[in-house]
Amino acid sequence: MNRRIAGFRLGIYVFKDVEIVDFAAPYGVFSVARRFDPEIDAFLIADSARPVQGQAGFTVLPNYSFADQPAMDAFLIPGGFGTRQEMHNRRLHRFIREQPDSTLLTSVCTGSWIYGA
Repeated sequence: MNRRIAGFRLGIYVFKDVEIVDFAAPYGVFSVARRFDPEIDAFLIADSARPVQGQAGFTVLPNYSFADQPAMDAFLIPGGFGTRQEMHNRRLHRFIREQPDSTLLTSVCTGSWIYGA
């Protein structure tokens, strides 16, 4: 359920073959910003609550799945080879459509293709 939480919360989507720098760099920037404002939060979200293998076998464990519907102020879709498949992910497109109008939809590189689809 998308409830409001104090501060700014960035949800970063991770998926098979996501480009590491496209999700890790924004996550890192928000982690540094959190040192100055503890109400800033960044977290990983995936289709399901299972480990996700990005480029070069780099594997991460998301903090949330779509089913959790975490409250967030912005939703970032990174790029990477996996965007070619994610453009056809109906669960992802439904999740995006379910976000409140106040949620900023943002992307890095080929992540924008998903919003375009």
